[in-house]
Amino acid sequence: GGWGGGGAGGGEGRGGGRGEGGRRRAGADCRAVGEGTSEGLYVMARGEDGECRPTLVNGAYAELLDRRPEDVIGRTVRERRDPAAAERILAHYAEAIESRSAVSWEWTEEIRGAEVAGTALVTPLFSEQGECYRLIGTMRDVTEQKRAEEARLRSDPDYRAVGEGD
Repeated sequence: GGWGGGGAGGGEGRGGGRGEGGRRRAGADCRAVGEGTSEGLYVMARGEDGECRPTLVNGAYAELLDRRPEDVIGRTVRERRDPAAAERILAHYAEAIESRSAVSWEWTEEIRGAEVAGTALVTPLFSEQGECYRLIGTMRDVTEQKRAEEARLRSDPDYRAVGEGD
């Protein structure tokens, strides 16, 4: 699994048309977006059992989390994460579904022997019947920004004074 086109309409935008050529162009555009961004992207189908299973992940997602796409695609969060992390993630998914809106959060995790800080955003998609059938997610590595902010705060005399109990 790479990032790929299924279901991308093609009726508007470059090339227009709903024929095979339009679908091919839409699929190519979808792949270009998915693989051309530095953001980790994922698409999850929500099954009749209520569980969300990734159907697509891009290269940035795989790189960020140090996971091969084939180890992620089709597996629930509980199948691929430790129980505490799975419950935290699932609570965010549930919030997005219940609020019918995008939900974002920050996370930290040890990856490749180092602590990585990230942000995630998940957006639910609903059918005409009002059922959530898909979640679209993004992830971003913010480790360097967090380190820079911590260094700035450590060098700030006002911050140090507060930290020292003055």
